[in-house]
Amino acid sequence: MRGMRNPFPRAAHAGAHHISLVIMVLCLAACGVRATAPPDTLRPSADLLAAARTFGMLADPADLRFAIALDVHGRRREWLMSLHADPLPGDLGAGTEDVVYASTGDHFAIPRRHAAIGIRLLGPVAGVPADPPQTQAVRVDVNAAYLELGLARGAAFWLRAKELGESTPVDESAKMNLEFASQPFPLQRVAQEQAKARRRGTAWDERSVREIAMTCLACEEFFRLVENTAPLQSLLREALPFPPFTTLVGMIWSRRLRISIDASGVAAADPQVWLRQQGSAVFTLPATLTMNGTPLLRIRLVVTEPRPPLQLVAGIVGIETEGVDDPERRLRIRLVQADERN
Repeated sequence: MRGMRNPFPRAAHAGAHHISLVIMVLCLAACGVRATAPPDTLRPSADLLAAARTFGMLADPADLRFAIALDVHGRRREWLMSLHADPLPGDLGAGTEDVVYASTGDHFAIPRRHAAIGIRLLGPVAGVPADPPQTQAVRVDVNAAYLELGLARGAAFWLRAKELGESTPVDESAKMNLEFASQPFPLQRVAQEQAKARRRGTAWDERSVREIAMTCLACEEFFRLVENTAPLQSLLREALPFPPFTTLVGMIWSRRLRISIDASGVAAADPQVWLRQQGSAVFTLPATLTMNGTPLLRIRLVVTEPRPPLQLVAGIVGIETEGVDDPERRLRIRLVQADERN
């Protein structure tokens, strides 16, 4: 399945119409994502936790915390990021909605709700004598309703499709080019996609298309949050050193950059490892970032249901990236559990 086109102008705030900030391609062929380091290597170091205690970043149990590790050619630096819902005065954006049209002819009303997230970043901590870590704080406006959709529903769909043996098309003519827009698609295009969906089997119904649409909206709102969080941009410049992130955003917007999710590689993960508990499904979504068709970055997203407080990040509990041509350049982000703060 292929990408999402830009149906809306770029949003000035979360209440404005937007769907495509990241052009997402949900592909059925393997994207060549390598196995990444085991979860234990992603735990925050003692040095990072000590710095976090010094700056009072482990005190509030309601905060959502992520450990970030950037490894570049043997040198590791770490950061701690905390997030919390930032109350807004009055009722901003509630009651409005976007209507999203799929190239299969389906359409959905998706609510919008303006909200804000407070983000604090501590670092870098290098584990060797260096300048003391700094803290930066920002407040980011988001469409909370999109984030609350989460990525897990799309992952669950792809896993069901794999189990049904339907994630690999019978032939090239059955490959779907599923797109979403703010206006209906031409009838001829709709008929083509509906015919492909029928050949793909019973998994491709209106419910599955809606789940994929919601997954795309949640993913893009998450990356919009990242884009608008200034303290994270320097990290992204180093994870993707060519070109600067400000240029990357323009390339994403002009469709020169794509994120391809390898649907055949979606898998279940151990909730005990990622959440320290059973009963919540966890999925891994392997992906590749490409520019003009050239792979730049291997990505693995680890996602679960966006139950509070994980609705702030669309249910994402881990992100791992690795340079395709520079595998010694790795960025890893992992949810910090309560038993890791002591």
